[in-house]
Amino acid sequence: MKIINELHRENRASLRQIPEPVGRTVRLLQIGDARNGIVIDEPAAEVLRSPDQLTLGEPVTYDVKIHGVFKTNGACRIEILDQKKIVSGKIADATLEAPHNVYTKALDEGAVLRVVAQPTMKDGKLHRLFITGAKLAPKRRAKA
Repeated sequence: MKIINELHRENRASLRQIPEPVGRTVRLLQIGDARNGIVIDEPAAEVLRSPDQLTLGEPVTYDVKIHGVFKTNGACRIEILDQKKIVSGKIADATLEAPHNVYTKALDEGAVLRVVAQPTMKDGKLHRLFITGAKLAPKRRAKA
């Protein structure tokens, strides 16, 4: 990730063109061989393509509620429960394509999901979450 951020900072205009197909027609792009190459996934592609100064964070686990999701492209609106904030997201998990998947079931039932997501940051603030996996969160206990 550090190399992606450095490459982006140094070669911003020309690098915006490299990840063009990622997230649109493919999930990953590999530059170089399997051992030494660089893999560009959807979060890295967003950082590279953006005209804004975005950075890529480490994957984080969040408890969220889904407020909307598009099965066709994975775009979603999610509420991060600990932060009481609704943000834009992108589900980059192939299970979204399956019927009755964890994401659409959680939306239908209002259930809480525990997701693993990689954030992109803008000016030190969360810009978008790229969700790579999810399961139903354990039930929260009511506060006494």
